[in-house]
Amino acid sequence: MSMRISVIINPEAGSGAGGRALPTLKTALPEICPGADLSYLPTKSKAHAVELGATVDSDLIVVVSGDGTIHDVAQGLMRRPQMERPRLAMLPVGSGNDIGRTFGMPGDLKHALATLGASVLAERFRPFDVGKVSQGDNQYFLETLSFGVDAAVALNTVTTRQKNAARGLRLYALTAAQTVLHELRPHHFRLVLDGKAVEGDLLICAIQNGPTYGSGFRVTPTADPGDGWLDLCTVNRVSHLHAFYLLSRMKNGNHLSLCPPFSFYRARSIDLSVDEPGDEQIPIQCDGERLLGSSFHIEVVPGALTVLFGM
Repeated sequence: MSMRISVIINPEAGSGAGGRALPTLKTALPEICPGADLSYLPTKSKAHAVELGATVDSDLIVVVSGDGTIHDVAQGLMRRPQMERPRLAMLPVGSGNDIGRTFGMPGDLKHALATLGASVLAERFRPFDVGKVSQGDNQYFLETLSFGVDAAVALNTVTTRQKNAARGLRLYALTAAQTVLHELRPHHFRLVLDGKAVEGDLLICAIQNGPTYGSGFRVTPTADPGDGWLDLCTVNRVSHLHAFYLLSRMKNGNHLSLCPPFSFYRARSIDLSVDEPGDEQIPIQCDGERLLGSSFHIEVVPGALTVLFGM
């Protein structure tokens, strides 16, 4: 029986790179996955991507997108009983591609296709943890959930991308500089990590399933999405100049010894609340998508998905 592969494509990803990839996919995939029963499903909206994740009858879903669409597909997958979830792969064509990095997939489509073919042949499928955010309806994250300045940077990249041709790391660095200059202020956090309380005024609180955010910034370099833990990085109040220095150290994960202002934790269950005056909302992002609220329960769902990893 041939493998059934559903290719979910966001045509708008990467400023249209997803749509432009379709002819290449239709030529390359039958060659690198010989005998596979292939179908191609362009997304029409975020809700449509969630629906496809929840309903597609397939052995393997390959998402051709940036981090946003695979995040949406994962929301749908998590609505299914675990034994009914198709396996998941990604060909990253977006701006940030942090989830693609964690999957071990190159950002160049030609190399990503070659890696996909080799990985399918070698059956490089692994259990993959998912972060769960309970606040009304459950939300899930594959890579990152962050609060404060770094969340503001992630959310502001959308506006910066509309005004500037920058993409990837350059886009994130430009947005980070603008955000640090104009939005650098701490928020008062209360955290309970597996029953242990932590409290303080923080600029950043990043909860990571994978090691990077912001197009490759290695905020928690040792995070492993298959170990059953979430990794946290927090940053205390610092000056503007110091914040720029810390960002430069975070790029390659060279900040682990800078304690303080950094602190690092691991937990399976996290209760988080943040104080804001009046009706003001703290910036919160979940795999680059905006969340609203001031109190959350967060936990890891070990081995929730089966993911195809690259080299």
